[in-house]
Amino acid sequence: MQARGVFVDHSTVHRWAIKMLPVMAAVFRRRKRSVGLSWRMDKSGADTAAIESVKADACVDILMRQNKFLNNIVEKDHRAIKRITRPMLGFKSF
Repeated sequence: MQARGVFVDHSTVHRWAIKMLPVMAAVFRRRKRSVGLSWRMDKSGADTAAIESVKADACVDILMRQNKFLNNIVEKDHRAIKRITRPMLGFKSF
């Protein structure tokens, strides 16, 4: 603000922050998207251990289904990257 020619004391900025931050937090909280009930994960031991610890700590019932086709959405996300890197594999020249 000083660069624009407005001189403000630090206590004024502090009062503005105290007044405006709760309002901004409420607005952001309203716009926050809810977490869905279905998550797509790989079948790794770390993911399984993390889910088990959340179930134990929060007393939340989480159903874990493990099927090789449930992860297709996550794998499809990598298609563009695979399309770019695939031609780079192999011999370039002899």
